[in-house]
Amino acid sequence: MDIKLLEEIVLKREPELINVIKDSNLENINSDSGNHIRGILTDELIETGMDDSEDSNINARGKAIEKLIDDVGNLFM
Repeated sequence: MDIKLLEEIVLKREPELINVIKDSNLENINSDSGNHIRGILTDELIETGMDDSEDSNINARGKAIEKLIDDVGNLFM
């Protein structure tokens, strides 16, 4: 899991959640927190992870964010 990218996105979008990531290292994340973080990542994916205005070509950042979404989901599923 790319913790550095996760921290960057959380700090940008909801900095008050950074302690959840740093303190617990996401080991004990519950489904509510995990889904909330996945929502934050999805918003970032839509905003910065596409190459064109039609949002159909995912860029390298978008692929990394997609992987993070899956990684966070795998923590509690």
